[in-house]
Amino acid sequence: MSVLVLIAWQFLFPPPERKVPERVEQTQSEATPTTTAKEQPPAEKPVKTEDATVPRAREISKAQLGSADLEPIEKVEAHDVVIETDLYRCIMSTSGGGIKKFELNKFRVEPNPKSAPVEMAGGLIPGAMLPLTMDLDIGGKLLPPSAVFSTKTTDLDLSSESTPAKGVIKMSITTRAGLEVIRKYTFNRGSYKIDFEMEVRESPAATEEVLSQTVPVEMTVHWNTPVAVSKAKSRFTFYGIVAHVGEKYVSKRVPDVRKKGPFRFNSADWAGFADGYFLSVLVPQDSVIREVIAGIEGPEGKEVVAEELVLSAGEIQPGKPYRRRMTLYIGPKDHQRLLSMGKDLEAAVGYGRLKAIVVPLLWVLRLFNRLVDNWGLSIILLTVFVKILFFPLTHKSFQQMKAMQALQPRIKEIQQKYKDDREKMNTEMMALYRAHKVNPVGGCLPMLLQLPVLYALYRALYVGLELRHAPFIWWINDLSTPERLFTLPIMGGVSIGFMPLLMGASMYVQQKMTPTATADPMQAKMFMAMPVIFTFMSFGFPSGLVLYWFVSNLLTIIQQYVINRRGT
Repeated sequence: MSVLVLIAWQFLFPPPERKVPERVEQTQSEATPTTTAKEQPPAEKPVKTEDATVPRAREISKAQLGSADLEPIEKVEAHDVVIETDLYRCIMSTSGGGIKKFELNKFRVEPNPKSAPVEMAGGLIPGAMLPLTMDLDIGGKLLPPSAVFSTKTTDLDLSSESTPAKGVIKMSITTRAGLEVIRKYTFNRGSYKIDFEMEVRESPAATEEVLSQTVPVEMTVHWNTPVAVSKAKSRFTFYGIVAHVGEKYVSKRVPDVRKKGPFRFNSADWAGFADGYFLSVLVPQDSVIREVIAGIEGPEGKEVVAEELVLSAGEIQPGKPYRRRMTLYIGPKDHQRLLSMGKDLEAAVGYGRLKAIVVPLLWVLRLFNRLVDNWGLSIILLTVFVKILFFPLTHKSFQQMKAMQALQPRIKEIQQKYKDDREKMNTEMMALYRAHKVNPVGGCLPMLLQLPVLYALYRALYVGLELRHAPFIWWINDLSTPERLFTLPIMGGVSIGFMPLLMGASMYVQQKMTPTATADPMQAKMFMAMPVIFTFMSFGFPSGLVLYWFVSNLLTIIQQYVINRRGT
């Protein structure tokens, strides 16, 4: 009952939003600083080298670097590069070096194994920046985000044991200023991590000095995600931006970003986007994300969550290049994989404040599944395990409630007799409790002690990746989604499930059997209405969670039956 009341409270009265750093009111163009171009000196006569045409003796400084100087020397046609591993298929574009499509091979949209793979990137409206494209500010001028890179790699196959386990894709641009911009991606079979390195250096093709002084460099990574309306409306699946700021995990759902954003987070260890059981995140290795700006762009129905990740500034010096190393993780919220990356990245799973309890419960759930090889049966075994763990407390609670019920006639007499003298009434009632060795809060206290664990169990069932598309029996083929036997054509369509009906019936029986100490008719009516309310609410709950509630109620009914039969 306690866990049901807790979940109802969460559902009806959501907790207040965690405070986040100050909200940004300006547009994206205002959020990325630029420097107005100053008058440029006449272009110097270029010299033809073996690899490229670069200017002779160009001395770059912030004051004299022109926008044309960052234009690529060689104009090449954009094309796609396909990366195949055992875990995903990635298509990158040489236009900006962004990710055009990213599909997970091991995960499907529907329980049917023939359904489409989960897509982590793709589906953007025409003209939107691809994920991982960037603004590169060199001396106050921007390298065009759509600049086309050159690469000698066509496709990369790391999909089987007969192929290499590791592959590298290198894209580069040589600018008119004699600077070379290099993007290097490292892919590994069996891993969702992609190592990414950005380098700005003096072009090896230059025959004379390119730099005469230090030039500041700043990099802003774009990560755009098309909004899926159905996911954005879900109350049970988190869908929104995530970041790790000041040793704390922060998150904002898409509806909040739309309503209250754009938002700004400063000094983030990592940031990205979470889609239910999946995560796309950028983790700098030799710097921090100085600023994260996230907002909604595009017309209704074609909205995009636009994130700008501004890395800490650096510089390029004569003979010393600018480098930034980072790791991309694009894949499932797998605890062990995220834990191995450090920086508290496993917090993105969404354990909540009771992570210390949720993680062990998930470990026990996985242990049971190794024994029975059925996640539904594993949930039942976990429910039994928790009930046994708290049996002494619940037994004591039932005893105290039964004792209080037996004293109700005497309590009413005292209340009636001393209704005009509250102090005397309290004295007599405490004497009555002492005489019968009854604690008036004894029925509630043991249940309150269980609430943290019960809530942690709810979170474990809520975030457990293994429950996604996990079948139980017959028609229940996905424990992470609501059960649907049929849909009633009312209120826009109400899906009806068999398990929620069983849960509601078990809750009603449990209420009838559980002793109650209340004498208030209004409270009694409210308690009687609770099974109906929770039944309708549970039609939208994940079937794995409803299964836990039903089994928990059933075990409570058995326990109460035994107590009532024994009379103790």
